[in-house]
Amino acid sequence: MLRKLLKHEFVSVGRILLPMYAAVLVLGFLMGFMIHKSLSGFIVTSIIGTLYGVMCAVMVVTTLVFLIQRFYKNLLGNEGYLMLTLPVGIGKHIAGKGITASLYAMLSGIVGFLSVVLMGFSYGIYSYGGIFDFIKVIMNSPGLEYSTSSLVLVIIEIVVVLFLACMETALKIYASISVGHQWSNHRALGSVLAYIGFGIIEGVLAKVFGIPTFDASSFISDSDPLYYAKIGLLIVGAIVACLAAIYWLITWLLLSRRLNLQ
Repeated sequence: MLRKLLKHEFVSVGRILLPMYAAVLVLGFLMGFMIHKSLSGFIVTSIIGTLYGVMCAVMVVTTLVFLIQRFYKNLLGNEGYLMLTLPVGIGKHIAGKGITASLYAMLSGIVGFLSVVLMGFSYGIYSYGGIFDFIKVIMNSPGLEYSTSSLVLVIIEIVVVLFLACMETALKIYASISVGHQWSNHRALGSVLAYIGFGIIEGVLAKVFGIPTFDASSFISDSDPLYYAKIGLLIVGAIVACLAAIYWLITWLLLSRRLNLQ
């Protein structure tokens, strides 16, 4: 059932966000191409550049606001009556929306990066051969020629940690909304205060249980210079995953036991 929820969420959210992502990519390519080929004057290029910047800002804001709005409307608004009649536990609803929000947040970042890359290709800054030559130089640099597998593992860990960080942020927002929804009035204010409170608690815990400084060279192996990076990413990923689980639990407890639909 979680798979069906994810499919429904992806389709529903994609109808709004995917066309906007495509527009950002197209505008990035057009901007670089027109500047490189001098196909237009300063005014037209400025207009396209402004549209590109505006679309990037709108993409980020819309992704965040829309995903928050879907959680609130689907589970705490009028649609909650219908959603909660489905044979699906509240925990799966929360997980489905959190996973969808995390993947679309990462996708928006990827789209922003690709738009800059496309702008560079169209402007003539990059070339496909140059990109591969650059990668080859990095892979053959001193200290990395013996750790290709470790480099791949580090990249995978970075992607996983980024996903967990997005998931933790989404679930913290959901938990904050759920706490604010317990207020009779000024629920938006309650949600904001709850989010700030969670951030303060995280900061205090990080300071109290912070990892002490140590000599990083003691963790670096001659045969695997990326050993320390792998260990550090594993620790960060575990901490972020624990925080995400805590926020999921808070949201689940409030929605399953103290839900008050509008």
